[in-house]
Amino acid sequence: MKQEKEEKKEVLTPKEKKAWKRSHRFYMLLSTGIVLAVIAIYLFVHNFQGGLVAIDLEEYLELNQSEERVLIYVGDNGVVSQELTPVLTKLLRESKKEAYYYEHKALDSENQMKFVESNSVTSQEDGYILPFLIVVEDQKVVASYEGYLDQESLIAFLEEEGYY
Repeated sequence: MKQEKEEKKEVLTPKEKKAWKRSHRFYMLLSTGIVLAVIAIYLFVHNFQGGLVAIDLEEYLELNQSEERVLIYVGDNGVVSQELTPVLTKLLRESKKEAYYYEHKALDSENQMKFVESNSVTSQEDGYILPFLIVVEDQKVVASYEGYLDQESLIAFLEEEGYY
């Protein structure tokens, strides 16, 4: 019986092992290439569609000093933001436009001061209301909307500012 098992066991020659390794490497490279191509296509299509681009506090502060016209949406985890975010994303994708999204999270006192001092909407004496949309151009807020927006009002705001 032992002899039968030994006879059934195939032994690869060094040449066969080398050929197997080469074909194995080829298929690994091919599958990696396919995965990378799919990711590249997804990113291209996703970016082409428009929508919201998530940013952090530093990027938010930089965008507030932008010379170019940019739309910034600041939301939080509140009910109004949760309702507005998908609607805004859908409208931006329909129009193939892009806006920046900053999620206002618990900030330490230093970063909260940076946020408050960042533009004319947040530095108001009576405070600011989340969520809000601002259009920044030439380092200043040229248009803004705070609080809840129904879809018709949101479309009107986006049309007026050239984003829909």
